[in-house]
Amino acid sequence: MKKVLIISTMSIASEVLANRTAQAVKKRNLPVEITLMPEKESMELLHKFDILLLSPHLRFLLGNPDGLGNLPVEVINSVDFGNLNGSAVADAIENMLGETEKRVLLAAGGA
Repeated sequence: MKKVLIISTMSIASEVLANRTAQAVKKRNLPVEITLMPEKESMELLHKFDILLLSPHLRFLLGNPDGLGNLPVEVINSVDFGNLNGSAVADAIENMLGETEKRVLLAAGGA
Protein backbone atom coordinates (compact mmCIF):
# COMPACT_ATOMS: atom_id res chain seq x y z
CA MET A 1 0.00 0.00 0.00
CA LYS A 2 1.43 3.35 -1.06
CA LYS A 3 0.82 6.33 1.17
CA VAL A 4 -0.03 9.63 -0.51
CA LEU A 5 0.09 12.87 1.44
CA ILE A 6 -1.85 15.88 0.23
CA ILE A 7 -0.40 18.99 1.84
CA SER A 8 -2.89 21.83 2.07
CA THR A 9 -4.08 24.74 4.16
CA MET A 10 -6.96 22.51 5.30
CA SER A 11 -9.81 24.40 3.68
CA ILE A 12 -13.17 22.74 3.21
CA ALA A 13 -12.37 22.49 -0.50
CA SER A 14 -9.17 20.57 0.33
CA GLU A 15 -11.11 18.15 2.49
CA VAL A 16 -13.74 17.57 -0.19
CA LEU A 17 -11.05 17.04 -2.83
CA ALA A 18 -9.15 14.58 -0.62
CA ASN A 19 -12.36 12.60 0.00
CA ARG A 20 -13.23 12.54 -3.70
CA THR A 21 -9.69 11.48 -4.55
CA ALA A 22 -9.86 8.66 -1.99
CA GLN A 23 -13.15 7.49 -3.52
CA ALA A 24 -11.65 7.59 -7.03
CA VAL A 25 -8.57 5.53 -6.10
CA LYS A 26 -10.80 3.04 -4.28
CA LYS A 27 -12.99 2.61 -7.40
CA ARG A 28 -9.83 1.91 -9.41
CA ASN A 29 -8.58 -0.58 -6.84
CA LEU A 30 -5.31 1.31 -6.52
CA PRO A 31 -3.25 0.27 -3.49
CA VAL A 32 -3.20 3.83 -2.16
CA GLU A 33 -4.01 5.48 1.15
CA ILE A 34 -4.76 9.21 1.01
CA THR A 35 -3.92 11.52 3.92
CA LEU A 36 -4.59 15.25 4.09
CA MET A 37 -2.48 17.43 6.40
CA PRO A 38 -1.61 21.07 6.90
CA GLU A 39 1.86 22.18 5.86
CA LYS A 40 3.27 22.74 9.35
CA GLU A 41 2.27 19.31 10.67
CA SER A 42 3.27 17.42 7.55
CA MET A 43 6.90 18.52 7.36
CA GLU A 44 7.83 16.39 10.36
CA LEU A 45 6.02 13.32 9.01
CA LEU A 46 7.16 13.22 5.38
CA HIS A 47 9.23 10.09 5.99
CA LYS A 48 5.99 8.12 6.47
CA PHE A 49 4.75 8.77 2.91
CA ASP A 50 5.62 7.59 -0.60
CA ILE A 51 4.15 10.43 -2.70
CA LEU A 52 3.43 14.10 -1.99
CA LEU A 53 0.78 16.26 -3.59
CA LEU A 54 0.71 19.99 -2.90
CA SER A 55 -2.39 22.10 -3.17
CA PRO A 56 -1.84 24.84 -5.78
CA HIS A 57 -1.46 27.64 -3.23
CA LEU A 58 1.49 25.78 -1.65
CA ARG A 59 3.42 25.59 -4.92
CA PHE A 60 6.14 27.70 -3.31
CA LEU A 61 7.25 24.62 -1.33
CA LEU A 62 8.78 23.28 -4.54
CA GLY A 63 11.40 26.00 -4.15
CA ASN A 64 12.76 24.13 -1.14
CA PRO A 65 13.17 20.55 -2.39
CA ASP A 66 15.44 19.63 0.54
CA GLY A 67 12.53 20.31 2.86
CA LEU A 68 10.38 17.82 0.94
CA GLY A 69 12.81 14.93 1.12
CA ASN A 70 13.44 12.60 -1.82
CA LEU A 71 9.79 11.86 -2.44
CA PRO A 72 8.00 12.30 -5.76
CA VAL A 73 6.13 15.62 -5.54
CA GLU A 74 3.52 17.22 -7.76
CA VAL A 75 1.34 20.28 -7.46
CA ILE A 76 -2.34 19.55 -7.94
CA ASN A 77 -3.61 21.20 -11.11
CA SER A 78 -5.36 24.41 -10.07
CA VAL A 79 -8.37 23.76 -12.33
CA ASP A 80 -8.77 20.25 -10.88
CA PHE A 81 -8.42 21.67 -7.38
CA GLY A 82 -11.01 24.39 -8.06
CA ASN A 83 -13.42 21.90 -9.60
CA LEU A 84 -12.82 19.41 -6.75
CA ASN A 85 -12.00 16.83 -9.42
CA GLY A 86 -10.90 13.81 -7.39
CA SER A 87 -10.78 11.65 -10.50
CA ALA A 88 -8.17 13.90 -12.12
CA VAL A 89 -6.10 13.88 -8.93
CA ALA A 90 -6.37 10.07 -8.92
CA ASP A 91 -5.05 10.14 -12.51
CA ALA A 92 -2.04 12.12 -11.32
CA ILE A 93 -1.45 9.66 -8.48
CA GLU A 94 -1.69 6.73 -10.87
CA ASN A 95 0.89 8.38 -13.15
CA MET A 96 3.17 9.06 -10.21
CA LEU A 97 2.87 5.44 -9.07
CA GLY A 98 3.99 4.34 -12.53
CA GLU A 99 6.96 6.70 -12.43
CA THR A 100 7.88 5.54 -8.93
CA GLU A 101 7.88 1.91 -10.04
CA LYS A 102 10.11 2.80 -13.03
CA ARG A 103 12.57 4.52 -10.70
CA VAL A 104 12.69 1.47 -8.44
CA LEU A 105 13.36 -0.81 -11.42
CA LEU A 106 16.09 1.47 -12.74
CA ALA A 107 17.72 1.73 -9.32
CA ALA A 108 17.69 -2.08 -9.08
CA GLY A 109 19.26 -2.39 -12.53
CA GLY A 110 16.06 -3.61 -14.20
CA ALA A 111 14.17 -2.45 -17.31
